[in-house]
Amino acid sequence: MADEKPLHVRVAEALGLPTEPSQHAWDEAAEGYRACTRCNQSAGWNSPEPEWCASRYDTDWSATGPLIERLRIALTPIPYGGRILWRAHPHDFGDKTYLDVQHYTPLEAVCLAILALADAGRLPK
Repeated sequence: MADEKPLHVRVAEALGLPTEPSQHAWDEAAEGYRACTRCNQSAGWNSPEPEWCASRYDTDWSATGPLIERLRIALTPIPYGGRILWRAHPHDFGDKTYLDVQHYTPLEAVCLAILALADAGRLPK
């Protein structure tokens, strides 16, 4: 059974970060828009509020980039059936454990690698 929580919420939980449904702290970012000071998501004043207050690790390079660097995750493009598949693989396992995750978008590949690290008990806090 698939987890009902979105990918970015599961990543935030794996990282030990707080995630709350609809617990945004809105601040006016620009005319007609608002931004959450907790998760940096933005929304128009007349648009629906994002359901979860958690950084969008699956779509936001500014949220995920520092994790890629801190966790030493390499991203490699792989040609696959006329498309590019992205391989995310963390480095520096002393016991030569190899973890390799692939997905069609680089950030989602990184998110899945972070979840795999957490499942393996290898995610540094």
